[in-house]
Amino acid sequence: GFLNVYSEPGVGSTFKVYLPISTTAAPARDLAEDSGPVAGGTETILVAEDHEGLRQLAQETLTGLGYNVLLAADGEQALQEFQRSSETHLAVLDVVLPKLSGPEVYAKLQETQPSLPVIFATGYSPDLAMIQKVQQQGFPVLQKPYSSRSLARAVRKTLDSQARPVSSD
Repeated sequence: GFLNVYSEPGVGSTFKVYLPISTTAAPARDLAEDSGPVAGGTETILVAEDHEGLRQLAQETLTGLGYNVLLAADGEQALQEFQRSSETHLAVLDVVLPKLSGPEVYAKLQETQPSLPVIFATGYSPDLAMIQKVQQQGFPVLQKPYSSRSLARAVRKTLDSQARPVSSD
């Protein structure tokens, strides 16, 4: 969806909210899975998000679970934070960022650290071509707005999927 805002000093403001219609029912949520404890960790996570509120939510959530968090408000800052860090275990990148998009940032991060796991976050429709491309490549996509719990679960799941033991055959 989208939002149109019109404001004029001394007159007031008008907000028009447009949400897409869906003919399918929302999937039932598994409340039992969502009610369990959320595991944390000590890994370093790069979070690139241009929305200050979501950046703050991510920082508070992840640092509260023991993670070391690097924050960036745009794509160029994300690259700078990554370069300053001695080790980054995961990137959580907004798909649409100022200066460089999330996928563009990730492509540059992979030049230095090819196996770096990533979670892309987006508030746009899953039908958007850029998001479809990310999903087709098998990357996890976190739909915004997301809760602290869904962010924490996605982070832990992605980190754990990268830490598979290597067989010694």
